This record gives sequence, C-alpha cells and structure tokens, in this order.
Amino acid sequence: MGLLVSVVRGLFSAYWYVLLAAAFVGYVPDIRHTRVGQWLARVTDPYLNLFRRVIRPVPIGQIYLDLSWIVGAAVFFVIEEAVGIVMVRLLVNLQ
Repeated sequence: MGLLVSVVRGLFSAYWYVLLAAAFVGYVPDIRHTRVGQWLARVTDPYLNLFRRVIRPVPIGQIYLDLSWIVGAAVFFVIEEAVGIVMVRLLVNLQ
C-alpha cells in the first residue's frame, strides 16, 4: 500500500508539472501550435474546461486573463491533499 501511495503522489506531481507547462504554453502562441503544445492541451483541457465553462476570461486592456487556471490549480491541490489523506488513513487502518 505504501508503494501505491507513492505512485499516486507521483502521478499528481507529474500532472501538476503538465498543468504548469500548459499554462505557460497557453500564453506563447508559437509554442501552442507545436506537437508539444497540442499534447499539453489534449491532456489538460478536459480538466481545465470544467472551470472554463463557469469562469470566463477577464479583459485587461487588449488581453484576457484566464482565471479558470488559477481556480483549477487550487481545486487540484485540494483534491491531491484529500486523496493523500484518505490513502494514508487506509494505510494506517490496514496495519
């Protein structure tokens, strides 16, 4: 079970880095249309679209700020912590 906890935490960490990379690529149009940019969008858009449906970009002058990413990141951390707590409690109860 300890190995499972480590693997799940590793997967959360990996997805966090993918979310960060997607946020960066989203603001650099030249990268967005590369294979890497398209892959990042394909992996992160299903999750981020949950928040984009509710939270529209905020206009700031000539640009739009996508606040849905910030909310999505906060929710991601809450989910990560909740899953970690549940897994640790299960591990303790099994021993």
